[in-house]
Amino acid sequence: MALWSVLLVIGICFSCEHEVSVSKSMGQFSLRLSADTTSIMKDLSSGLTKSVASELEDFANIADYTVLVMKEKDTVVHYKRFDQMPASISLAEGAYQLIAKKGEDKPAEFLNPYFEGSTSFTIKEQMNTPLELTCTLANARVTVDYTNDFLEAYDEYTALLSTPFTTADVELPKGETRAVYLQVASGGTQMAVGIKLKKKTETAAKTYWVQTPINLARRQNVHLIFKTDGEALEGIGLEVELDNTLEEVPLDNVLIPPFMWEKFDQPTLTYPIEFNEENKYQVNVQANYKDDPLIGFCMPAGVGHLYIKYWLDWNDEDYFLADLATDEGVAAAIGRRFSWGAGTEESNQNITGLRETGSIHLNNALRSLESPSVENEYLYHFEVFGEDATGKATPTDTLSFHVTIPQARNPSITSHLPLNLSIVENENTKAGEIVLFAEGHIDPDNTLLTLTHGTETINYKLLDLDDQETINRIYGITVESPNAVEAIVKYPETVFAGLDAGQYCLTVTLKDKNGRSDEYVTDVSILTPDFTFLTDDGAAFAYYVMLRTQLNRGNPDKLSFQYKKKDDDSWIDYKPALSEESEQVFTAKLANLDAKTEYDIAVIYNAGKYGNEKYRQGVTVETENPDNNIPNAGFEDYSKEIVFDKGSPFGGREVYAFYPYSQGAESPWWNTINRTTTQDRADCSWYYGAYPGTVPTKEEDFTASKHWNTYGGQNLSISSYAGNNAMEIATVGWGKNNWTDLGHNSEYRTAGMLYIGDYDLANHKEVLGKPFYTRPSKVKFYYKFFSYNGETTKAYAQFWDAEGTSVGYGELNILQTTDRYTEGIIPITYTVMKRAVKMTIVFLSTDASSPSTKDIQGDAGAFGGYGDSRHIGSVLTVDEVSLIYE
Repeated sequence: MALWSVLLVIGICFSCEHEVSVSKSMGQFSLRLSADTTSIMKDLSSGLTKSVASELEDFANIADYTVLVMKEKDTVVHYKRFDQMPASISLAEGAYQLIAKKGEDKPAEFLNPYFEGSTSFTIKEQMNTPLELTCTLANARVTVDYTNDFLEAYDEYTALLSTPFTTADVELPKGETRAVYLQVASGGTQMAVGIKLKKKTETAAKTYWVQTPINLARRQNVHLIFKTDGEALEGIGLEVELDNTLEEVPLDNVLIPPFMWEKFDQPTLTYPIEFNEENKYQVNVQANYKDDPLIGFCMPAGVGHLYIKYWLDWNDEDYFLADLATDEGVAAAIGRRFSWGAGTEESNQNITGLRETGSIHLNNALRSLESPSVENEYLYHFEVFGEDATGKATPTDTLSFHVTIPQARNPSITSHLPLNLSIVENENTKAGEIVLFAEGHIDPDNTLLTLTHGTETINYKLLDLDDQETINRIYGITVESPNAVEAIVKYPETVFAGLDAGQYCLTVTLKDKNGRSDEYVTDVSILTPDFTFLTDDGAAFAYYVMLRTQLNRGNPDKLSFQYKKKDDDSWIDYKPALSEESEQVFTAKLANLDAKTEYDIAVIYNAGKYGNEKYRQGVTVETENPDNNIPNAGFEDYSKEIVFDKGSPFGGREVYAFYPYSQGAESPWWNTINRTTTQDRADCSWYYGAYPGTVPTKEEDFTASKHWNTYGGQNLSISSYAGNNAMEIATVGWGKNNWTDLGHNSEYRTAGMLYIGDYDLANHKEVLGKPFYTRPSKVKFYYKFFSYNGETTKAYAQFWDAEGTSVGYGELNILQTTDRYTEGIIPITYTVMKRAVKMTIVFLSTDASSPSTKDIQGDAGAFGGYGDSRHIGSVLTVDEVSLIYE
């Protein structure tokens, strides 16, 4: 029965748009907390629901829940209120338990709900672990009620409750209607129930206790209802509603005096509904037969005797007789495959004194009756009868019925195992079962499971208890035989996991007691794993190695690794989660290694079964030496030169090209495409525009920022992030018609470009890349970006091997204007495991295929702009480039 009808879930989910910097060996967690003030069972009646809801109303508010984080027995995080807890919390790597709670968990208290929730979690390095936790009632709610007949019989009464947590009985005296909340262990707690009462005709009170404790569970509503049978003050009783399920609980018969016994009805038996009007029954013994005829019995005064008797039609002197109220009868009935119990539970126990209705199950007993081997049928006669335990031995009527058993057909075997099965050593198969069926009854001495390997053959008797224990221990196989005609052999996924490579034959032989048989044969091929360790020096980076294994045959879960420094003696075991790089190629990252160090690394297949030697491949690799030497990474060095002096009728103009390296540098690393946009074209007239797109910020008069600020009204700062200089990369319009009249547009519009590499002056083309022999994980830099006309831009890095194949690439997309320096990170993904010999880093002012520019008037020329007008678009400023190795 549900305790609550209102569910209120309030949660706070924390997120972060930007990458949070977390030191190594630390991670984070965030918590979404809710409170569930409903029961897992059905709703209570409307008369109780409202009061329960009012008791729990305040617990739906999660703001004042206490939150604890435990590591083993130590508290590492403690917040008295959840609403004061930050969005995320950093912790060292490891396993933790989080507990949220509200209220006090007292042994017993009126109107004292206690809510709690807990979860275990693991913090991993530089990862955020989101947690979701729902708090629920962690104690049990108990109320007591009395029937009108009870109230008429007794003047004074007090209900008594006790648990292992209480030091004295909890008393609920006459008139007490409040709910008691009892402390309950996580696995459940037993509650003793008693009643202290005084009959109206008596002067002294007496106390009676329930025979069997009531099992309490957390989040449970218990309603105790004391009653009488309503006749002349005879007897007392107790009904228990456990979450809307009514259960009768007897009181201690030894302590109840004679005047309190109930008036009992005559014991009765009921026929199975499957029987016909003449109480005849035809047993269908086929394997898919599911009927289970039930004989019902009801003995309100308790069971004194309950007999089962049957005999073959032609031999009534040789009969079977068992009394379910004696230990000898119980053993005999179980041997004939009868089962019985109170309610729906088949307990097969001695039922002496049982004061409940119950049933006898006939299915397996009837199917185990002997069947004829010739074309005929057997007729069995059954009688069930008994008497109660009142001392007067009141008898039941005798329930008689007749069962016919048809001729037995040939035995059969059905199986989920394929006829031919191929698996790798220690690999699992699909679990299943083999069903044996023999209407002529299974012959236990000749029904076998046989395993053959080469010249070795092992036989197991499937119905022999010792052999069953052996095949269960070795293969995990279990055998069930509910009756004489059926046996079910259940095998797990690991049934063949213990076999070494080779050819095997599994045979199941079924024979019935008439000498007829069936056989099922499965050929099993156990194969060796086939794998190749692909890791070599190309997979060894500065501080980690990519473990790569091609698994042509086998289970990737069986792969594990060992590693050590070459000169060390001891190996370190490593069992990572593998990723599938491509078909049959699985990878994992071995991190936290030392740079410029030789390591021995081995891959092992199924180390747990075969140790570390049977299936093992090894390699020696050397990690790279991190190289952070990017010349002029802060762009403090630069130079310029006049590339031509363009004259005009209105005055001359000098055109400069800027270079991100010192004058006369022999092999500069950084380059630009300034000579593309500043080339002097013979076909151009005096109004030809030629401007550099990439300019040192220190040269303020030449920067795009200066012209945007002066003429475009844009707030483009030209300062550097560190040092005295940064590089500004702008889109420029150049070529003919490059003047300020709105009707004229530049012939060319080219994105500015700063890159590692050379410039081919003859062909006016960039040549990417410079020699570089290590592979960083990331490229870091600082940037500002002004987006013109909604354009975006990007920075990227690329690495090549000796054959000119790209081995690694990464990019960072810059999507919006930012006028303050921002950290940019380019993560590099390496798709080819080869050492690099060349690298580049490229910064662009825009990644638009057709960049946009705007006319920005210059400050020279006779008419103020014709000779020195500028067309400028998006602007990216970068500074302080560095490499990150992980």
